[in-house]
Amino acid sequence: MSTIKVNNIQNTSGQQIGGRVIQVQATKTTANTQTTTAAGFTAMSVSITPRSSSNKILVMASLAGWSGDDSTAYLEYSIGGGAFQKNTELNGVGTYGGFGDHSWSHRSNQGPCVNSVQIEFSPNTTSQVTVRVRATSENNSNGGFYLNAASMPTSPGGDYNSASAISSLVLFEIGA
Repeated sequence: MSTIKVNNIQNTSGQQIGGRVIQVQATKTTANTQTTTAAGFTAMSVSITPRSSSNKILVMASLAGWSGDDSTAYLEYSIGGGAFQKNTELNGVGTYGGFGDHSWSHRSNQGPCVNSVQIEFSPNTTSQVTVRVRATSENNSNGGFYLNAASMPTSPGGDYNSASAISSLVLFEIGA
């Protein structure tokens, strides 16, 4: 069997060919975590260090769980260990910009939800970039959000089915 090893692929003009995956970093969780507040929690976090400041990051996130009322999920990023930012490039516009509907199962109704997003962004850096998924809920009297739960808990803080769903976060560095 032969092995081909290369550091760079160029066209006939000597220019590097872009659009290929440079590296992939990923995480997944089956943890059961809940929130009934707008402060929410970090469901997952992944870091990647781009090899070129002109490369892009493709973010693929999937968040599974059970939603009571007024829950949402959104992406934040940090560059070089700085403060996390929530911006329109990753989340769209509006107070509740993110992926997943602001009222996944609207007012006192409860139901399962799987929300996913695939989005590309340009951090314009070769410093470490950390992307995290945050889950929140505004309404503590009508449910909240329960990560990876198959059904709504019948008592506060527990008894939802452990390891019944899986959520994931994958970052791809794409060559410019």
